[in-house]
Order: sequence, then structure tokens, then C-alpha cells
Amino acid sequence: MTAVWQDLRYAARGLRRAPGFTLVAVAVLALGIGANVSLFSVLHAVLLNPLPYSEPERLVVVQQAKPGELGGVAYPNLLDWRSGSTSFERLAVYTSTRFTLSGDGEATRVTGVIASSDLFPLLGTSPLLGRTFLPEEDRPGGGPEGARPVVLSHAFWRKHFPGAGAGDSGVLGRVVRLDDLSFTIVGVLPEGFSFPLLHEPADLWVSVAVDAEPSVYGGTIPSSRGYMRYDAALGRLKRGVSVETARQELSALAKELETAHPDSGTFTGVEVVSGLERLVGPVRPVLLLLFGAVACVLLIGCVNVANLLLARATVRRREVAVRLALGASRARVVQWMLTESLVLSSLGGALGLLLAVWGVDVIQAFAPAEVPRLDEVRVDAVALGFAVLLSLLTALACGLVPALSGTEPGLREALKDAARGTTGGRSAMRLRGALVVAQTALALVLLVGAALLVNSLVRLTHVDPGFETRGVLAVSLDLPVSRYPMRSASVTGFYARLVDRLRGMPGVLSVSTAEGLPLSGMNNGTSVQVEGAPVRKDEARLRFVGLDYFRTLGIGRVAGRDFAVGDDRTSPSVVMVNEAFVRRYLDGQAPLGRRLKLGWGGEAPKEIVGVVRDVRHQGLGAPPEPEVYVPHAQFPLNALTVFLRTSSEPLSLLATVRAEVRALDAGVPLAGARTVEGFIEEALVPQRFVTLLLGAFAAVALVLTLLGLGGVMAYTVAQRTHEFGVRAALGAQASDVLWLVLRQGIRRTCVGVALGLVGSLVLTQVLERWLYGITATDPWTFVGVSLLLTFCALLACYLPARRATRVSPLVALRAE
Repeated sequence: MTAVWQDLRYAARGLRRAPGFTLVAVAVLALGIGANVSLFSVLHAVLLNPLPYSEPERLVVVQQAKPGELGGVAYPNLLDWRSGSTSFERLAVYTSTRFTLSGDGEATRVTGVIASSDLFPLLGTSPLLGRTFLPEEDRPGGGPEGARPVVLSHAFWRKHFPGAGAGDSGVLGRVVRLDDLSFTIVGVLPEGFSFPLLHEPADLWVSVAVDAEPSVYGGTIPSSRGYMRYDAALGRLKRGVSVETARQELSALAKELETAHPDSGTFTGVEVVSGLERLVGPVRPVLLLLFGAVACVLLIGCVNVANLLLARATVRRREVAVRLALGASRARVVQWMLTESLVLSSLGGALGLLLAVWGVDVIQAFAPAEVPRLDEVRVDAVALGFAVLLSLLTALACGLVPALSGTEPGLREALKDAARGTTGGRSAMRLRGALVVAQTALALVLLVGAALLVNSLVRLTHVDPGFETRGVLAVSLDLPVSRYPMRSASVTGFYARLVDRLRGMPGVLSVSTAEGLPLSGMNNGTSVQVEGAPVRKDEARLRFVGLDYFRTLGIGRVAGRDFAVGDDRTSPSVVMVNEAFVRRYLDGQAPLGRRLKLGWGGEAPKEIVGVVRDVRHQGLGAPPEPEVYVPHAQFPLNALTVFLRTSSEPLSLLATVRAEVRALDAGVPLAGARTVEGFIEEALVPQRFVTLLLGAFAAVALVLTLLGLGGVMAYTVAQRTHEFGVRAALGAQASDVLWLVLRQGIRRTCVGVALGLVGSLVLTQVLERWLYGITATDPWTFVGVSLLLTFCALLACYLPARRATRVSPLVALRAE
């Protein structure tokens, strides 16, 4: 321990005497370690932490599926899965929804979950107060005294019942009104309870019996196997049962159900995955990609510091030789030099931890909403342990090679050579050159990836979505079914009156309604059968729209007519389709007058009366899919988006729109308000997030690489001052000396670029899913990035090379 303490003191004293070297090395390591700790904190919270329930490895998510696409769950299928499988202890369905909370004061929208009674026992969650749902409460009126049960979240309880104490059960039995229906509070969930499978925290939970209200689905829970009412089913496997066993059992059962119910739609398969995989599977590739990129930045930083330590070891050759001559063992000298590297990496790790805290805040601010559990990301004790481990590994990576190189056998010759400014031998020069090559290769890999993503993002921003995005305000409404029964004339009448009032507002050019606007994230689908065509399991995206929908959004019509006022529930059923539908399902035949049978959206066959341009509804990078448009007047929906094209700033009309809605019905709050341009911005958030981070890492890698290359070349020039002076004295021209230095730098750069191109071919295959309009092996990108890096490397080498041309022969010979 005495030797270690002496080495620490000596290392600290030596670093204080070289503040420039110390500052650069610590800053480079802090940047690399801080970025890695930030990304590790995200990976740990999002990917590695188990779900916050008892025995989370036994939790699985079950969904109906078809090749290449997952769906939800139809309630009849849940009942058959329960009765026909032996792999599960429990199975429960859930789906997120929103309710209008009314009572004292203005009505507000709250987030809710509709769940079957098995959900909370399945999770192993006990309420803080009261109870959760009883099995009989999955049926209307099945609970005590026929009351509709509701379970509150802890946050909702404290917000709406602020006077209640921690153990105050006075809230139990009280009534809250949701969508104008009375619900009795039966329980309160504990503080900290979360259900991460949902995108946002739930305020309250109700049983599936709410779907059996007479005003909702005619008094019964949806009985169609083709209607996937619920987001998914959550199951707890029996002990000893694997996910694969459960998947095989339900897949066999699904085939039996498909045979028994041939009209059950196209989502006849079943997918079973672990609960954690269902939550984090979609984001795992991008997070691992970014972690790999930031690891490359740290490697480049380590190479930089290793080169600095190599140069420092060369300068100290005489000191090391004296120590060895006086009897110090090589192991003892290596320990001393590694201690200096450890001090540097420890300082870099400490500063990196501070940078990591800031980095986590940046990631949370810019990450897309699709990344789950971001609110749980912390620089905690695990991250601290990772930082310590990373600092130790960094100390070895930076210091081991310079320490071994600086104490190689035969070093006593340095006692004779030190005064002549030798470079430390060809082996040390080759080692420094190899490190520069490695830096260059890693930097090129990151630069190619960033360039491809930037190119893709630019192309996405110039994609024509198929509609006019500017000057459109969209507000969402959801009429309570107790006063506006589903599919009723009262629903149609409310929206018709609202649209009429909004059309008369100053600055409003046109108004319409839709279940979901393009790029809003709202989607719907249905099976479709063209009359006279062979029976197939065709599918199309289903859009419920109001009058003037296409004109308000600026969607062009290519054939037929638009929906008219007369297209209501008393007239023949009609639809409009897009060009993609005509191409895929009508085989070039004239679409007008053809009749369709839809699985959802009305039972009567519908006549095609018009064809419109394709719209990118799913995403800017997704190709248009076949779409069928149904007039809202023929199939009324309670939850619609009302959108206005305006001649002024759209959001400036929000207060007026809210007042008009309140004038019609004060119990109907706005569920949300956004501009259509905001949909575009949100659609680009995931692509921008990946591009921003990878681009930042690539930029840092480029700067570090150029600094490393320039530093090595400057050190080489300084050590070869005598040689350049002799060459000048013997008649060498300045251009000869310039080329001599540049050639060495260019050779190393070209080797690094060649290796980097090979590595880039591997990286780009991982990036392919985020690219649009450009291939993963785009030759122009590879060539352009290679030329850019080579040019920058040439500039980095030029300054040291130019300094070499100014070496005076007299000064060099006098030093000799």
C-alpha cells in the first residue's frame, strides 16, 4: 500500500506540472465516460429493469396477429383462451381510454383503463384502500347493489380528495361521474403503482362491464371476433411453463377457432411475448445502436489519451531508464505509469458523472414519446458502479500499452540517446500510427451512419404527405354515451350543429370532422370484399369522415364525386376509396359504381362514388395503403376530431372553439387540440432523435480523430527536428519536407478509411430500418464521407508539416 500511495502522490505531482496535458486528457475522458454513463442509465432503466411486479418473468402479453402485424384482442377470444388453455394461472384484458369527469366545476378529461377483474390479482397488486374488482363485476350490475365499480390511482385520489389522510377510507363508497354515468369508488391503488404497458399513467380503472352499457354496444360486451376491442391480454404463466410453450398452445387453439369461425377477420393468429419484451422490444435496437455509437466515441477518446501517454512516455525515457538502472523492476515502473493513467481516468470519471446527469436530462427532453419508462431514468448507484468500472477499464485501455512500450527491454540505451531528441524507436512510432488508424476507422463508421440518417431525414421533410398541412387546427371531442348513445341521431346532430357554428367564426375557411387525421396516430382497419370478385381476406384502412373533409385538408379527387348532404342514414350506403385501393383490389377496372362489403362500418354493401389521391396516413416514410372512406353521417361515432382550416394562426382560435363547444354542451370538454403541422413535427421526432444523437457522436468522433492525428504529427515533427534540419542542410526543398510529413499522415488516413468502410457496411445494415429514400450502401454517401474525412485529415496534418518546412539547419545542427 505504501508503494501505491507513493505512486499516487508522484502521479498527482507530475500531472500538476503538465496542466495542458492533464486538462486535455481529463476533458476527453470525461466526455466519453459521461456520454456512456448517460446512455447506460437509459438502457438500465428501460431495457434491463424488470417489470415492477412479483415474479415479472412469468408475465406475458397475448395479442391476435396476422403475418407482419399485431392486433388487439376480441373479448370472445379471451374467453376461449381461458377455457381452452392450460398454460396460464390467469388471463385479463385491458385497454386505455378517456372519460369525461363531471361534477363540481367544469367537466375535464381523465385517462382511464378498462380492465377485467383478473388484472390486479394477476399483477399481485393489493390496493392501499378498499379492494379491486370482483369477478362478478365483469358483468353489468354484478357487483354489490349493482353499482359500477371504479378504482382510483393514488395521484388522482390525492388530487381530487385533498383532505384525505394516508389511511382515510372515507373516499370508499363515494360516487364519481364518468361520461355522465355514476361509478362507486371501491378502492385506491398504492403510491408508486404503475402499469408501464400503457403509454401514459392512468387516473382510474373501471371493469369491462362498462362496455356492456345499453348505450354502448346494445347491452353486451362486443361479441364480434373481428372487433379487437382491447389493446391486449396480460397473462401470468404457471410455474415451469415457458413463453414458447404458451405460444404453441394458443397458436393451436387459434387454428381451431379460425376453422370454427371463418368470418372472424384476418387477425386469426396469436402472438405471445414476455411482458418486458412487449414493452421495450420496439425501442431496443435504437438504444443499442446509440450505445454502440457512444462506446465508439469513448474508444476514440481512449486512443487519443493513449497517444498522449505514449508521447509522454517517450519524453520521459531518460527518467524511466534511470529508474531501471538503479534497480527498479519493470513491473514496478509499469505500476507507476498505470497509476498516472488511473488518476487521469478517475478525474475523467468524476467529471463524466456530472456530465451524465446533464446528459440524461437532454435525452429525456428530446426522446420520442414511444420510449417507455423514461421517467424512471436516473444516474443512480448502478450508474455510479458502471462509471467506476468504466474508469478502471479506461485506465487500462489508455495506460497499459504506453506503460509496456515505455519500459521495453533495452531502454537503458535511452541514457545515450535522450539528449539527441530520439523518437523512442520505430516500434513506438508504428504503435502511434496504428492508434491513429483505429481512430480514423471508428470515426468513419460513425460519420457514414450520421450522413445516411441526415440524408434520410432531409428526404422525409420534403415528402408530399398528400394533403395541405398549414393553417389547420384540430380539436378532439368524445361525446358521453349516456346522453349521446352510439350510432344515434343525437351524435350526428351535435356535430352538425357544431360544424355550422364554427363555419361562421371569423378567420375560418372550412370545417370538417374525422375519426382520425393523417399522421395523428389514430388508425382503424376492416376486412373488405368487392362484390363480384373472388372471396379473399382483403383488408383496407377505414376512415370515418364528415362533409368537406377532402376540401378542408386539400386532398385531391381523381374520379367521381365527394360526399354530399344527402349521404345520411336514410340514403344508400356509399364510400370513397383512394388510388392504392383501386390499384390493389380492382385490377385496373373502373371503380365507380362497384360495391363493397366491409367487416366494420355498417353491414349494408356500399357503393364507391369517388376516388381520391393517396395520403400518407401511417407515416411520412410509409407507403400509402388501401383506404376506404365512410361518411360520418351514415355511421356516427362519438369520438371525432373537428378540424378547421383558417386564414390566421390556428391556435389563436382555440378559445373561441372551446366557447362554441361549451355553448352547445357544457359537459363536453375538449379532449385535445393541436395543429396539423404539429402532427408532421411529431411524426419526425423519432427520426430526428436518432439523427441528432448519432450526428453529435460522429461530430465529436471527428474532432477527436483530427486532434489525435494532428497531435501525433506535431509530436513526430518535434522529435524529428534534427532530421529535417539535416535534410535542409543537404539541399532538400521545403516542398520535399512538406510532402515527407504529409505522406505519412495521408498513408495512415487512407488505411483507416479503408478499414472504416468495411465497418460501415456492417453498421448500415443495422441502420436500414431508419432510412427513407436512400439505400444503406449508398455509394455517394460512402465516397463523400471518405473524401471529407481525408480532406479534414489532410488539413490536420498540414500545420505540423508546414512547421517542419521552417526548421533552420543551423538551429538543428547547433542542437546536435
